[in-house]
Amino acid sequence: MAVRDRSSVRLVVNWMPSDPLSLNFRADESRDDYTGRNNAGLDLGPRKGRASNYSLDAAYVFTESVTGTAWVSEGDNRMSEATCNEYPTGGTCVATSDAFAAQVRNVADNFGVGLRAKATSKVDVGADLTYAKVRDDLDLSALNALAAADIKPLDTITTKVTTLRLYGKYALDRHSGVRLDYIYDQYQTDDWTWSSWIYSDGTTVLQDPNQKVSLVGVSYYYKFH
Repeated sequence: MAVRDRSSVRLVVNWMPSDPLSLNFRADESRDDYTGRNNAGLDLGPRKGRASNYSLDAAYVFTESVTGTAWVSEGDNRMSEATCNEYPTGGTCVATSDAFAAQVRNVADNFGVGLRAKATSKVDVGADLTYAKVRDDLDLSALNALAAADIKPLDTITTKVTTLRLYGKYALDRHSGVRLDYIYDQYQTDDWTWSSWIYSDGTTVLQDPNQKVSLVGVSYYYKFH
């Protein structure tokens, strides 16, 4: 079991440059150091970690009944770790076992826009469009000669998700109403991890790299008072 020491810092800035426009900026940074886990001098387990996230949000009031929002963010997470492929002598990694070090990185870029409007005294409508692109990198290196013969370069995995949400609400009275929702979701990935995965019983998993889903929903709501 490793002992983790984390250092983190956060910055938040709110600014209203004009009456209808407001901005929010946020930055988060953290560093992780792991100690207390050493096996055969290989320092197995998690070693170091790093995470950062930056985001900017904006809201604009066009009229008393129409508002718009927009946001963008980037997250970057990294982990350095090491592992032993086998533990033949009661949990001790020895020269007969493959020992690897891995540099893992996940980068996520996101943005979105939204619009809210009160069409009439009884009708509210809204729309949101979001996009996310996630990249996963895994860089392996050998910690002993046995592992060096088994290491192969791994391809980067990229996943993209685009989502459109539309809704409309009609108030039947002060406390209840009906709502109509439409959601369109597009998913694209070149994730290769499942392509050669086989369970112990021979079962395999296949994933469509391009998926599109549409949803239409109708609901009734009531506000307690």
